[in-house]
Amino acid sequence: MNIIKSFMIVIVSLGLLTGCREQFSWHQKLTVTLDTPEGEVSGSSVTEVVVVSLPKTLPDAGVVDASLRGEAVAVEVTPGKYLFVLLKGGLGWAQDAYDKNQVGSVFEENMRFIEAQVGGPAVAIRSDQLPLMVTFDNLSDSTTVQKVDPANLAATFGTGVKLKSVMLAITDEPVSQGRVASLLSWIADYKAQHWRLNGSRCTACPISSDDLSDLIDPADFAIWDK
Repeated sequence: MNIIKSFMIVIVSLGLLTGCREQFSWHQKLTVTLDTPEGEVSGSSVTEVVVVSLPKTLPDAGVVDASLRGEAVAVEVTPGKYLFVLLKGGLGWAQDAYDKNQVGSVFEENMRFIEAQVGGPAVAIRSDQLPLMVTFDNLSDSTTVQKVDPANLAATFGTGVKLKSVMLAITDEPVSQGRVASLLSWIADYKAQHWRLNGSRCTACPISSDDLSDLIDPADFAIWDK
């Protein structure tokens, strides 16, 4: 089971626990490359993952906190037309890429393995594990968001456009910041006001529709709160 991606929170009495918490962290660089009739285009973003685990004093003790910081990848496919690769699932990208989700594997050993990959070669994200990808008909209008099929980019961006690769590397580069906000002028206000992309204001409300703009929010594009 992917402990990070499933966000399993173990609720325990601190008085029952002995030993120290162990913290793991890494910076992961996601690079997305597309083939277009004009040649290759690519974009990348560095995000930070921080994981804290409890000592194994209870049968199910494990991750008690996992956080992601950074922003989505934005690729200019054609002039003024962008592909955004969202942060959804970002806590599990490294586990997926390095195949560290095996049943029976030791969680802490998996985390240490990922941390040790700094400076190593990038590895591919499999096609069945690709992050959610979207675009906008109008960057200034959040309600024009559209889901993009990574297996058929031509349907959105035109003939000859296709996904070449999505690669992940563990790096010592700083966390990316600013590109998404420079492209989506509304995102800071939407985050501050707790607005979904359809303009509805909500902090803890049920999803009210199947519309994409009601299913994603600014945190899928950028996360800066620790």
